Amino acid sequence: MKRIVGANGNVTVVGDFDQSIFGFRGADPRFLQAFGEQYPRHALIKLQQNYRSTPNILAPALSLIRHNTERIDRPLTTRNPAGDPVGVWPCEGTDDEAHLVVSHLTDRFADQWGDCAILYRCNAQALALESALFEAEVPFSIVGGKPFFELSEVAMLLAYLRLARNPLDDVALKTVLNIPPRYLGPEFANALQMAADHEHTHLYQVLDCLRPPRPFQRQKAMEFKQLIERLRYLSLTRGPAQILREIRGPGGFDAWLTAESDGEPDNERGRNVDELTRVSERWTTIGEFLQHVMAVSKASKGKGNRVSMLTMHRSKGLEWPRVFITGLCQGVCPHEKATWAPGGLEEERRLFYVGMTRAMKTLNIYVPGRMWRKSMDSSQFLHEAGLLDA
Repeated sequence: MKRIVGANGNVTVVGDFDQSIFGFRGADPRFLQAFGEQYPRHALIKLQQNYRSTPNILAPALSLIRHNTERIDRPLTTRNPAGDPVGVWPCEGTDDEAHLVVSHLTDRFADQWGDCAILYRCNAQALALESALFEAEVPFSIVGGKPFFELSEVAMLLAYLRLARNPLDDVALKTVLNIPPRYLGPEFANALQMAADHEHTHLYQVLDCLRPPRPFQRQKAMEFKQLIERLRYLSLTRGPAQILREIRGPGGFDAWLTAESDGEPDNERGRNVDELTRVSERWTTIGEFLQHVMAVSKASKGKGNRVSMLTMHRSKGLEWPRVFITGLCQGVCPHEKATWAPGGLEEERRLFYVGMTRAMKTLNIYVPGRMWRKSMDSSQFLHEAGLLDA
């Protein structure tokens, strides 16, 4: 930039210390500070008029963000009416949280779905919310991301369930043929498809009779077929949650997922499969569960007057009259990784600030006492914002 600007220093930079939330992409609020140091004759113009939120939303958001040190203080004001106080709603667990959110939506804002947004920190939080919205026939859409059931690790486990129910499902078999890695890559998959086409049959039926390009692949293919047969047998008497545990444990899925995540067992993808397993306990057969999955996935695809669902990261730059922020627990928001990542806690604080300031008229925040089978404490951010007593 120095080379482009030259000696005159004629350059304008627009930025907000308090909305720098993409550190994993290289963003850092200190870049704004460095600009001021490199151009000491700069003029600093603070934009302090807020046109979006009410005073009752803005006040706790400002109280929160003032706990950060990497910022220039900017006392925002607004001429909007005071509005409703921010609602903070403790609840027992994530399912109770989801039903409470839906209750507030249907009781207060029915048919105003497009005015409403549900924000969350982690994708694993979305499943209970999607299911509750679907069951209440509240239209919704996932903004800027994939529905929960289409996340890669979730889709792989669902493919295994489809195979357990029907081993002749060629699409499902190809999805997990080499997940976890079995040395049955594209070359083997092509040979398998050619053999099935030649015999006018399904991939499963030629798995153990194919002469693969490499001799050791025959044994791997037989082991894979044995896994499918075991899952098929178990599915006759056990529900989807038990089948998922078989895939994740003896089937090696969790070990592979951990290896893919740099050896961290407690990562977001791991939480996604944990949440899938937990929610699947509500169904007694794989068929019933897969029907639910298909129905929820279809429900999230529509357009028009719908509740928006998205992560707080994806909410930046957007606004809605009614905002519902879920999962305000320590270890979720702020995320547990913030405790050891340099600058992590301040970035998590900025993230919650961004989430709060998406709201134009009303803001409701939910605090489940249990998430992912663990007891949870309320987020320190709620105390810093003055929304909960210390």
